[in-house]
Amino acid sequence: MRIGDTIKVDCTDTGKSQDGTVHRLGVDYLEVLVGPERQKIRIVMKKRPNTRLYVGNLAGMEFTVTTA
Repeated sequence: MRIGDTIKVDCTDTGKSQDGTVHRLGVDYLEVLVGPERQKIRIVMKKRPNTRLYVGNLAGMEFTVTTA
């Protein structure tokens, strides 16, 4: 995964998925931009220890990204 890559962002509350763009990538965090071009929303996600799962919260909902 690199900055600018398109990834699948899952909402665990609604069961829906949407494509997002990797905006920033750190050792234990990930920032993803989702939404239409003019209304991008930033979701900051933290990596779960010993997994390939990133989890973030926004507007009372939980979002996840699983890396390859």
